[in-house]
Amino acid sequence: YQSHKDDLQAPIEETLEAYDQLIKEGKVRYIGASNFTAQRLEESMKISKEKKLPEYKTLQPKYNLYDREFETEYAEIVKKNNLGVITYSSLASGFLSGKYQSEKDFSKSARGGGMKKYLNKKGFGILKALHDLSVKYNCSPASISLAWLIQNPLITAPVASATKEAQLHELMQSAEINLNKEDIELLNNAGNAN
Repeated sequence: YQSHKDDLQAPIEETLEAYDQLIKEGKVRYIGASNFTAQRLEESMKISKEKKLPEYKTLQPKYNLYDREFETEYAEIVKKNNLGVITYSSLASGFLSGKYQSEKDFSKSARGGGMKKYLNKKGFGILKALHDLSVKYNCSPASISLAWLIQNPLITAPVASATKEAQLHELMQSAEINLNKEDIELLNNAGNAN
């Protein structure tokens, strides 16, 4: 069972006790957390251990080449607690597919209007790196973006959606791409540009 939003008004122990009951009833096998602050996640893990309550087994953070807070806020918690990580917004709502290069591209999908926040020096630097590597590997920028996530040893699986069959093939191709150290550095540096 994935908790998709932490209820800050609910005591952590109460939430974990409710999960304990659901697990005992056979309705839930494992629990995961999404959209928790790092502090609340750490506190939850501590209470689980102290009170012998169910522990979160997975974390579902927003993480992609543009949105990198996972690295500074959650990576150590993940390592310390051996959490599986299932990223969401793995393609930054489609921005990392490369189809949004300017505001005139916003009409390409219902999500287009949300791309404005990515059209900056950092976003364009990422798109250039993705383009260069997609040419090198003869694949799409989306495939490179997901390959970058897949090759991160802390990531269990990225979540990405497809609206067309061709997009599904691009997503599947990402599992076959083996980025080398220089490719990963290129993407990491592009993502850290200001």
